[in-house]
Amino acid sequence: MRFRNTIFGILSFLIAGLLLHIFRETSWAIFAERFLEEVAHSLHIERAAMIATLSQILIGGGLLWAVVYFAFRVGKMERPTRPDPILEAARTHAEAIRAQTEALKARNPPAEAEAPKRIALDPTWTRDTTLLQALWRAYSGNWNGRQELNDPEGDDAGRLYVAGNEIRQHAFEGILPIWARKRTENLWEVVPPVFWSNHEIEVSYSIASSGDDIWVKVTRPLVVGEVPHARTMAWTDFMTSRAAIEKLWPATTTAEPDKRSPAPSFPTWIELERRFRELEGPLQDSWVHCQTGAAGEHWRLAGPVTQDARDRFNAVARMASSKLFREFPDEIAPHKELSLETDPEIRWYKALQYIGGRYEHRNVVTQLNDDGSDNGDIFTGMINSPATASATLCHTIVSYEAS
Repeated sequence: MRFRNTIFGILSFLIAGLLLHIFRETSWAIFAERFLEEVAHSLHIERAAMIATLSQILIGGGLLWAVVYFAFRVGKMERPTRPDPILEAARTHAEAIRAQTEALKARNPPAEAEAPKRIALDPTWTRDTTLLQALWRAYSGNWNGRQELNDPEGDDAGRLYVAGNEIRQHAFEGILPIWARKRTENLWEVVPPVFWSNHEIEVSYSIASSGDDIWVKVTRPLVVGEVPHARTMAWTDFMTSRAAIEKLWPATTTAEPDKRSPAPSFPTWIELERRFRELEGPLQDSWVHCQTGAAGEHWRLAGPVTQDARDRFNAVARMASSKLFREFPDEIAPHKELSLETDPEIRWYKALQYIGGRYEHRNVVTQLNDDGSDNGDIFTGMINSPATASATLCHTIVSYEAS
């Protein structure tokens, strides 16, 4: 574009000079031509007339081109325009908001960020017990380890959940020291209290699993890489201090009842629904498979399911089925297959079938004897998305409670 402008300027310069030469019969043009000829003769330049003509073209063209260019630039000069009243009003409004914001900041200066809490470790506290042992100690008042709950779907489980929440709260407040190892390191470190702002102990896993590990999960993601309700990938092998646990949860004896306030009945249907919702991701590609008929009755959670997710789902299913049978016998009575079931997990599967209406009939095949004779029919069926179906059934049961 600049090259084109240069060519245009040169051509216009020469054309302007030629036009001026065409109209050279003016008095000032004749004077200029004679003056240039005299200069050429005095310098002994041959062909003085031709040199004078060319000089006239160059000088006249330059002058004329300069005049035209000046007029063009003056014409393009920005002329004052009337301000747009809408834009002016918007600008005034923005300035008023900015001034008001500054005034509010000056009146209420932001508080300085609170420094992260640091744990003042007692010299006698050492890393000498696992967090799982501490959980059961806070629950039972003794160091006998994991216990079989008398009521794994009711108040006993509720007390264990309360213990898990108390451990999390004390760790967040910096009262209870908890050590762990980063997954890529072998060194033990004190877990920062802020870690517990979006992490908690998955108590249902400790109820269902007989392993010696503890499930610490993400409640809500705060950093890249955290997944809601998934086991934390930041820390592993959680441990704490026996002395700290005994100080925060004094030992109880059988002769003296627990002085602490009784734990509320747990879990509620809303809580059960929430825990089933947490399993929607891990169980999104799974289903409950059922087989009845000549080969017997068989129920199982099928599909790509991890053992952790399976244990957690079955633990919540047992709690839900026991609560359903205890609180709503009238809803169960019309369904004979459901009311006669004794296995707590299969009870919940059948509740999804008869009360939730999520059962889908699939294939019917004939079982044959070795000699090829008919030995009866086998019926298969399935319940898709068992976590979602369970959460929906819990939500439906809430309406039963309300009525």
